[in-house]
Amino acid sequence: MRSLPPSVAGPETASDADSDLIYGRHSVLAALESDRQLNRLWITPRLRYDPRFHTLVDRAKANGAVIDEVEIHRLSQLTGGGNHQGIAAQVAPYDYLEMGELIDQAKAKTNAPVIVIADGITDPHNLGAIIRTAEAIGAQGVVIPQRRAAGVTSTVTKVSTGALENLPVARVVNLSRALEELKEAGFWGIRAILPKR
Repeated sequence: MRSLPPSVAGPETASDADSDLIYGRHSVLAALESDRQLNRLWITPRLRYDPRFHTLVDRAKANGAVIDEVEIHRLSQLTGGGNHQGIAAQVAPYDYLEMGELIDQAKAKTNAPVIVIADGITDPHNLGAIIRTAEAIGAQGVVIPQRRAAGVTSTVTKVSTGALENLPVARVVNLSRALEELKEAGFWGIRAILPKR
């Protein structure tokens, strides 16, 4: 996710300095519905009073978010020309789960949990698509390595179209150790290698 420069974000506080930008109707709507902490919301007047957003925006405001009604060109500036669809939000950085927490949550949800391991994914678009697909197939989580791989960014959030609000991600230092931990917890491993294009 992209941090906002002070000139764009307005007056900065310590919590704002560590915040990130998400945009697009699906991504922001999913963040609003999941009660994710929003620091600031930029929305066009037309979308502000859309029934899908009105109540959720009011709830975000009640929870301390600053709501700015802005014109389309301002949103284009904020998102660097991204496909914002009339809405953007400044959120706290993504909160990764620890591996043990991910396993416990997955087992609590179903008797046959699925956790997807995404190794070596450096393109945030691909990671977002993997997260979206993992949620669609009913997986309970995704594990990514900390080094030499994409992390959760605004691009990943946008491409995942809200899946990140429902599907937890663990980021691990040692993927081999994480695989052993999964094996010890009773998970089976299936390895799929995708061809390079």
